[in-house]
Amino acid sequence: MYIQAYYNSNLHLDLPDGDDGIQKTLTIMKALVDDAIESGGPVIRLATKIAAGAGRTASDKLLAIHRYLVKNIQFMGDSLGQEHLRHPDQLAVELLHDGRTAGDCDDMATLGAALLRAMGIQPAFIVVSIKPDGVLHHVLFGAIVDKQLIPMDPQERMLGVLPDQLTRQETMVL
Repeated sequence: MYIQAYYNSNLHLDLPDGDDGIQKTLTIMKALVDDAIESGGPVIRLATKIAAGAGRTASDKLLAIHRYLVKNIQFMGDSLGQEHLRHPDQLAVELLHDGRTAGDCDDMATLGAALLRAMGIQPAFIVVSIKPDGVLHHVLFGAIVDKQLIPMDPQERMLGVLPDQLTRQETMVL
């Protein structure tokens, strides 16, 4: 089982609690996206594969990425109290080799942002809360198209919308 064999190959982070930890996580996620694009490797090949089945418009590409990730990534949460980040190239290799992979919301967001950038679309990370106290607990990615932020959350099967019960949102444009 390829997914299980490689799921433990990730970056284990010891982060502060709260907003400081979230900002550090987002900074590392951005660095992983930058690295995946600079490597010119698996993420680029996966983006080319996904784009081949999409139309030419940005909307067509967004829909193709979203559908692909919904279909091929199984949600697998991190261990309680630990944050694990997987490199987008690692996820792309698994998808190209096996057609499937597993990860949590930050893994999907990092891969999604890298795919967007590989297709020439400016990505963003969006961290949200639906908790009454506004504690941020979920990250997704978005695309900047015509100066508009279009949220993408394959884990929740949402495209173009944020959760109804949103109490807080932070965005990092890459």
